[in-house]
Amino acid sequence: MAGYFETHWYKDLMDVYGFEDLPGSLTKQRWVKKYEKVKCKVYTTQQAALMTETTSGVIQENNKIAYPNKYKLQEGDEIHVWQYGIGYGNDEYDNYIVGKPKKYIEPYGGVKPNLEHTQASITMKTRPNI
Repeated sequence: MAGYFETHWYKDLMDVYGFEDLPGSLTKQRWVKKYEKVKCKVYTTQQAALMTETTSGVIQENNKIAYPNKYKLQEGDEIHVWQYGIGYGNDEYDNYIVGKPKKYIEPYGGVKPNLEHTQASITMKTRPNI
């Protein structure tokens, strides 16, 4: 059964990319698409700020993402997010790097059932158009 967040709050779609170990190798990995069309919700906790680096300015935006517990994202995974699922599959997506995920389980005797989900901080870095 889909949870409350999955049916009512998750309006964005994401594809998840990350490394997976090559079979029979201890040190070699490959970059793969782990999941596609995952329902999620990106929300802002801090406004974007222009930061200067040695060579140019960079806009760094720190947001959070919520998604169902059945998906196992890892710190450092890359996600492509389409807001409200509009234009899914085209090049008009937001690109983020995932921080450490935190799983929230269903509280026993909770007021509203099916609220379990996972949250993670995500960072989007883009160079301003000058």
